[in-house]
Amino acid sequence: VGQRWVAAEPLTVRARLLREEASGGSRGSRRPGVRQGPSAMLAAEAETAEEDAAEAWEEAVAQHLESRELELAAAAWAEALKLREALNGPESELVVAMRSSLDALRQAAAPPPG
Repeated sequence: VGQRWVAAEPLTVRARLLREEASGGSRGSRRPGVRQGPSAMLAAEAETAEEDAAEAWEEAVAQHLESRELELAAAAWAEALKLREALNGPESELVVAMRSSLDALRQAAAPPPG
C-alpha cells in the first residue's frame, strides 16, 4: 500500500482507458494481440483498475484529512465516488453513503459565512 495514493490520477487514467477499450471504444488505439470487441478478460482488467484507482483516491482522502486539507480531501473523495459509482452502481448503499459523507466533507471545507 504505502504511497499508492500519490498515483491516484494515473491509476484513474489507466482505468478509464481500459474501460473504454473493454466497451469497444478507441478502436485505433488497441493493444497488439488484443482481439477487436469487448472481452471478459479486458472487462475484468478494467474493473480491477477501477478498484485500484478508487482505493488510491480513498487513501488520498485519509492523507489530506491527516494534513487538515479538507478541500483536497473532498476533491479526492469526489474522484473515489465517481469510480465507486461505476463499480457498484449509482444507487448502491456504499455510493449513497459516500455521497452523504462527501456533502458533509464539503460543508466542513467551506469557509465560514461572513
